[in-house]
Amino acid sequence: MPFGGDDLAIWIVHDIIRIFRKVAYSYTSHMFNDVQNTPLLARPDVNMVDLSGSIISPSGKTTFTVGGTNVTDKRFVTTGQPQIAGGVIFGTYNAPREWYATLGVKY
Repeated sequence: MPFGGDDLAIWIVHDIIRIFRKVAYSYTSHMFNDVQNTPLLARPDVNMVDLSGSIISPSGKTTFTVGGTNVTDKRFVTTGQPQIAGGVIFGTYNAPREWYATLGVKY
């Protein structure tokens, strides 16, 4: 069962700049990633957290954002398939923790 939510906060500093903060959280309960319910392809309960923060210039034309996805670096199998006849079970993992920075400019 998936669950998600996010939190957004906005601060205005002396009418000069605006600062935004966003925290996103999602929860997925235990599940299997194939129709046969193969134990090696089971996904545990997963809590995911993404974070970002932005600073916007007074004119609103420039935005600088930094953030991260999967900041807890929780790794789990997202998809897979057993090939019983060939003696193989394969799966694909989710993306690891990733950080980013962006600079946006409006013309």
